[in-house]
Amino acid sequence: MRILRLVLALVVLAACARTSGTVEIPAEELPFPVARESVPGVTPAPLRHFTIYFVRADRLLGVGRVADVDAPLAEVSLRALLEGPSATDQRSGIRTELSTAVRLLDVRIAGTTAVVDLSGELQEPAAPTQIALRVAQVVWTLTELAGVGEVLFAIDGEPVEIATSDGTVVDRAVTRADYAAFAPS
Repeated sequence: MRILRLVLALVVLAACARTSGTVEIPAEELPFPVARESVPGVTPAPLRHFTIYFVRADRLLGVGRVADVDAPLAEVSLRALLEGPSATDQRSGIRTELSTAVRLLDVRIAGTTAVVDLSGELQEPAAPTQIALRVAQVVWTLTELAGVGEVLFAIDGEPVEIATSDGTVVDRAVTRADYAAFAPS
């Protein structure tokens, strides 16, 4: 009798044991309808098309991207730029002069000026043309946005001087004209 009680207790415990992981319950066994496509009151972020600028043959090249995130487009486009070219882009000879270590700290639009704050890795040593191309990629990407005509840079929260395509170092907002030497052909 004691063994029978022990076996019965083990069977009851085993039946009550929790499973780990996700358990799929067939829809016909649910006591109420479940909509898996959407959540009431939550609207999915719209698809947003934008252009970012990479490098091919030492010239800028606009590459289209699509995102469905609900964030400011300046932030979305810079994050996409900093992710670098896709494998498909790379097979087409597209590259970036921006290190994968560069992080976006902040970007905001003030009037027609995009104010961008990037991490110090933007200033890693390189040839003057490579440094100017890094900056040009950011400038052309941000000035692609409606209403943005110039870009002001900060590194780790501090305003910095920026090199233009002719090697001139300036302490002002820069425009596409400052990087016309790299303009897409």
